Amino acid sequence: GAPSGGEKGKSAMPLPNVDMDVTANIGTLTTEKFEMKNVKGTMRIANGVITMNNLTMSMFDGTVASRGSINLQNPQRPTFTLNLDLNSLKANTALSMFTSFGQRLFGDLNMNIAISGALDDTLGLIPSSLNATGNMSVNNGKVQGVKVNQQIASLVSLPDLAELNFKDWVNAFSIADGRVKIPELKISALGGDYAIGGSHGLDGTNDLTMALLLSEAASAKVSVPGFANEVLNAIKEPNGRLKLDFLVGGTLNDPKVKLNSDALTARATNFAKSKLEEEKLKLQQKAEEEAKKKAEDLKKKGEDILKGIFKKK
Repeated sequence: GAPSGGEKGKSAMPLPNVDMDVTANIGTLTTEKFEMKNVKGTMRIANGVITMNNLTMSMFDGTVASRGSINLQNPQRPTFTLNLDLNSLKANTALSMFTSFGQRLFGDLNMNIAISGALDDTLGLIPSSLNATGNMSVNNGKVQGVKVNQQIASLVSLPDLAELNFKDWVNAFSIADGRVKIPELKISALGGDYAIGGSHGLDGTNDLTMALLLSEAASAKVSVPGFANEVLNAIKEPNGRLKLDFLVGGTLNDPKVKLNSDALTARATNFAKSKLEEEKLKLQQKAEEEAKKKAEDLKKKGEDILKGIFKKK
């Protein structure tokens, strides 16, 4: 990457050409991109490679424990391979450095991640170089200023969904080719429970599916274009909650959100079929009960006739 600022050709961190073991106990360590406090642990420096055994530090109001190595042999493009444990970091501050979505996410972030990639000459991350697998959770947070949520709120006439306040956010993920791939992201929010899958680009592009199980209160007020309230009421779950599906494309700043009408129609059709089967079963049971009663009545009449014949004799 090109050097930032006015200092041309500024290198990342030239290392002495020696082998050494370092025990770190540093109050505050500042680079152009990060401020790290309470840095503790052991490192080995050899041939321009820093190998960390168990290095802990305070960053973004939380703690980070790291194992792995940083290769500074090419100061214009250092590379790294790390295993990181992040605990109670401020999601907005930490993630904003890596993805545009981080600027809109707030809460306490926990993450376990195996990650590799490259840095520019000021130790800034080069997003396209990232490869990672991991798990993350965010607690007691919110997502604000996201146009996807604003469009969903407008689509179903529920203004409260424009800002997402949540208790728990949990997902596994992988990063490759500039995209964060998400098998299933679950969010427990005030307005409903979200299940999201697909991928989100580090450049802000979306290719996501979203299933939203509205809260009972939101389900009572929702309005869905193309579906009568009677249909929506009919396909609500027994606890009064309605499930909606959305397809999310476009970019973070210019999303294309549409209701997955096919999924809703399929649910309505399945509901109608199940009701029809239920009615058929009821009619069948009624017919069987009536046939059984007729057979019993005939049998009783036959027995009465026989009794009458024998009495006469």
